[in-house]
Amino acid sequence: MNTGFIAYDTNHLKSDQVLNQWFPMASEDSLKGSKVFLVPFKPRPARETVFTHRPAQSIGGHPDEMAQALGLSVEHCESTDQIPHGMDAYVVLGVGLLPDDFVEMETVVNAHPGLIPYSRGLDSFKWAIYNQRPVGVTLHRLSPEVDMGAVWCKRETPVLPNDTLKSFARRHYELEISVLSRFEMFLNSEPEPVDPNEAVPATKRMPAEKEKELWEAFQRYKVNYGK
Repeated sequence: MNTGFIAYDTNHLKSDQVLNQWFPMASEDSLKGSKVFLVPFKPRPARETVFTHRPAQSIGGHPDEMAQALGLSVEHCESTDQIPHGMDAYVVLGVGLLPDDFVEMETVVNAHPGLIPYSRGLDSFKWAIYNQRPVGVTLHRLSPEVDMGAVWCKRETPVLPNDTLKSFARRHYELEISVLSRFEMFLNSEPEPVDPNEAVPATKRMPAEKEKELWEAFQRYKVNYGK
């Protein structure tokens, strides 16, 4: 499979981890035909965050250097509009919005850190705990509408009796990396369409005042979803 990995042109932990985990599982043909497309990274404005549920992405290696170390070719794109068509599939490692026509024409694979269609949008990990819904990861096809693309697989994040909110967040992030790194094993099957009648509205960033309630909500979550 000739895969196009779409990543930010900056140090990025998720890109580093997924490429590094995918590499040992990839066939020789996949390694020869795959490519990394780098797009500009625009820093987001700082915002108040009470609980940081993902590791700092800037601590990762640069995807350009990682790609070269793995023997993958790299193409620098001035914008997402310049990502070329024609790969068997594209995997989102880090990018903002992709053009609708590109998403509709190509198979673009994304790992959403929530269980679609019951968890859509931003801060899915936090909102799932806050609303007492299962926390997990969905491997799905990107679509113009937020987190409504057809689904290849869903994996719920296990919660343990002695988990803290921090340890649970770490396990959840690691599951996201693991699922995305293994995208090839899922793409052999047809993804299942999402029922729009079951979809909840896409969420925005969680306000700080609600984040402060997460520790108490997590104790209830462990009771409801712990094994």
